[in-house]
Amino acid sequence: MIDSTGKSIKAFCLLASACASLWAFSVNATYSLEQVNNVIKTAKEAGEPWTNSIAKYPLYVFDFEEVRQFRYDMTFNSAESPSQSTVSIEFDGYLDDSIQGEILTVEFEKAESGWVAVAFDSEQICARGVDAESQLCL
Repeated sequence: MIDSTGKSIKAFCLLASACASLWAFSVNATYSLEQVNNVIKTAKEAGEPWTNSIAKYPLYVFDFEEVRQFRYDMTFNSAESPSQSTVSIEFDGYLDDSIQGEILTVEFEKAESGWVAVAFDSEQICARGVDAESQLCL
């Protein structure tokens, strides 16, 4: 599969029982709203059952293979029939000497076709601080 930038999106299988054609982003990739929605749409069109449960989206949309640890938190605007959700995913232990991890925040809204990502933010966690001039991880 090719994403909107022309780069290949890595296929991976997270669970042995879910080894159909799952599409995910590597943790070192640059993410976008369009890419997140394309992964969900492609999986939905392929009939992947996880697309029926937004709680499973982080586990199938993002690839956790090259991190030591990850955690995610999901909140909804209502316990009954929610229409909005915010997912925060913290990756820790990147195989990089300057970048320790990353925090991704994705906001979803429920549409007729299912949940759609409407906002996306990414923040790097630097291993040894930030260079004052370049604002890059040391």
